[in-house]
Amino acid sequence: MKFFHVSDLHFGKTLYDVQLVDEDQPYWVEQFLKAVDEHQPDAILIAGDIYDRKQPSDEAIKLFEHMISELAARNKKVFVVPGNHDSCVRLSQFNEFLRTKDIYIARDVKKEMDHYEVDGVVFWLMPYIYPLIVSDSSVLDDPSLVSFDQAARALIDAQDIDTTKCNVIISHQNVIANGVKPEHSDSETTRGGLGEIEYTAYDKFDYVALGHIHNGQKVGRGTVRYSGCPLYYDFSEINRDKRVVMVEVNKDGRITDDDISFIEIPLLHTLHIESGSVEDLIKNGRALQDKEKYYVLCNIEDRNITSDDRNRISAVYGSCLVHVTKSEEISASGTASQERRTGLTEKVSIDKAFSVFYYEKTGDFLNGVQESLIKKIIEQQDRNAGSYLSLSGKDGGKKLEEETDELVKFLVDASEKAEKNGEDRV
Repeated sequence: MKFFHVSDLHFGKTLYDVQLVDEDQPYWVEQFLKAVDEHQPDAILIAGDIYDRKQPSDEAIKLFEHMISELAARNKKVFVVPGNHDSCVRLSQFNEFLRTKDIYIARDVKKEMDHYEVDGVVFWLMPYIYPLIVSDSSVLDDPSLVSFDQAARALIDAQDIDTTKCNVIISHQNVIANGVKPEHSDSETTRGGLGEIEYTAYDKFDYVALGHIHNGQKVGRGTVRYSGCPLYYDFSEINRDKRVVMVEVNKDGRITDDDISFIEIPLLHTLHIESGSVEDLIKNGRALQDKEKYYVLCNIEDRNITSDDRNRISAVYGSCLVHVTKSEEISASGTASQERRTGLTEKVSIDKAFSVFYYEKTGDFLNGVQESLIKKIIEQQDRNAGSYLSLSGKDGGKKLEEETDELVKFLVDASEKAEKNGEDRV
């Protein structure tokens, strides 16, 4: 038994203004299919974030349909779990038909995880979980589960796992090792500390195919592994390898570090950063060979620049230039910071990113009430991510009503407080 492990495809993602679904992502899919033809894996494991957003574009949907159709035509078994960027309902709406083609997509979190045995290997499908979902009466009915680690352990313990067999789990989560966080990249939207699960929660599994973190790496042990995203989605990833993980079950029916290898998939574009004065950038741009192979970020080190300077740089680099920035806008990780104008130094949270966006659009800062409101909305989005809770059902409708009431009460209280304090805005 041999399988490929990939994750975080993010079909539909953009790199600055470049729509990667137009050329780069389809090119990767075709190269990936060539690797499938060459290495002949029995199964493909896709560990979440197939799309970049819960309402993907038509182009993103068609690309994923093409990918799984081609895999089905090659008689490959495909196992997919939704990530936090995916809508479970949308991703798995044709599940009954897809299973006839050996395409298995987990729809939602439930007490008995979807699992399938192939040639003595049992594949377990664990969609992105939240404690609120696992503790719900429809799953484990245990309100004591308040952390991600507790929820993951309880859900895994509830499964009837035959450890005499080789067990593989596909999981899209933020997994750490002895408190040490994996190496992140700036293309992720994870916030510090959200959803951390110790890798030992997966001790019953021979191999753990992880998604969620965009840098490929092991976590704790070699057989607990992030595959990483397949393309470069941020300039902070410039020195990271983009590879497919290939795993072979050994003659003992187990998986060890020695049974793991990596396959390089050719990319249409890689990343390149040029830094220097305007004249240096123009000189280096003229000397740069094979510009069409790169997406280029130019970092200008001159103190003062004009729009003409930017135009001159753009004329030299052409369509491969995706962004021009100034040296003080470059963070320690080597990526252009979007938070420079408010004094922020690293992309660590959605609420901070929204604050920057608000400032860029209005020239004003969020007040305390507005910041609290944004955080509350983000918290509610976290709780309901992936459409795991049906908003049309009885419990889902009640939940939606409760959360709407919560936001309305927050706004009314804030408005009354602002009026009392003589403030002119909430």
